[in-house]
Amino acid sequence: MSKKHCLCGRTLALRVLMAALCVAAVSEVGARVFRRWRSAGHAARALEGLGGASAYEADVSINNGSGRLTVFSFNRPIGAVFRDLRRTFDPATLSYAGGDMGFATFDSDGRQVRLVVIHLPEHAQTLVFKLAMTASSALETRRPPDRHRLTELPEYPGSVPLFFARDSRGGLGMATSTVRAHPELVQNYYRNQLTPSGWTRLAPHEQENPSPRSAASLALYEKGRHVCIVYVEPSATNPGEARLTLLHKQPGAP
Repeated sequence: MSKKHCLCGRTLALRVLMAALCVAAVSEVGARVFRRWRSAGHAARALEGLGGASAYEADVSINNGSGRLTVFSFNRPIGAVFRDLRRTFDPATLSYAGGDMGFATFDSDGRQVRLVVIHLPEHAQTLVFKLAMTASSALETRRPPDRHRLTELPEYPGSVPLFFARDSRGGLGMATSTVRAHPELVQNYYRNQLTPSGWTRLAPHEQENPSPRSAASLALYEKGRHVCIVYVEPSATNPGEARLTLLHKQPGAP
C-alpha cells in the first residue's frame, strides 16, 4: 500500500470517527434546544424535499441505547444547506457558525432527532446525518457504556469506557475510552495483541520514523476483509493520560 493511499485512508477514518461522535453526542447548547417539530418521518421527507438524496440507512447502537440512522447527501455547500434548513426547521434548533460542521436537535412526538451536517470539500458534497430514537434510548446514549462493548478487539487493561457506537448494517463499530498510558505504549500493546491473531499492520510501516512517545498516533490493520484502526491521542490536561479510539469494520455494506 502506498503512503498516499494510507494517508487517504487515515483521513477517511478520522472523518468517520468525527461524524459518529458528533451524531451521538449533544453539546450543552444543543441539549437545551429540544423543540417539537412534526415527526421523525416528516423530518426525513423535509430533507428529501430540500434536495437531499437518502444515501444510507441503518439501525445503530450508541452506548447503552439505540436508534435509526439515515444519511442524506446534498450536492451543494454546507452554507446553502443550512439556509434551506432554517426555512424549514425552527432556527432555534439549528447551530451553525461557519466551517465544515453544524447540528440540530429537536423533539418530535416522543422521539428525539439529532442532525449533524458535515461538508466534504474534496467531494463537493454536504452530508446530513439524522439519528432518531425514543426519549429513553436518547437518555441511555448520553451515559457512558457499562462495559467494553467492541468485542472484536481486546480491551486495553485498566481503560475506562467513554463511548460506543455500532452500525448494524455496515458492520462498523467504534469504542472510545480513557487510558493511563502514553500513545506509544498503547500502540505497542495492540500490535502485540493483534499481530499474533492474524492482523497485518498496513500503516505506519515498521521502517517509518516513529512518532514522539507522547504524540497522537494512528495505526491501521487488516485481517482478511476486516479492517481496524487504533487511534490514541494524549490528554492536553492530564499528563500520562490518553484517549483511545478503536474502530472495527466487518465485511458487508460500505
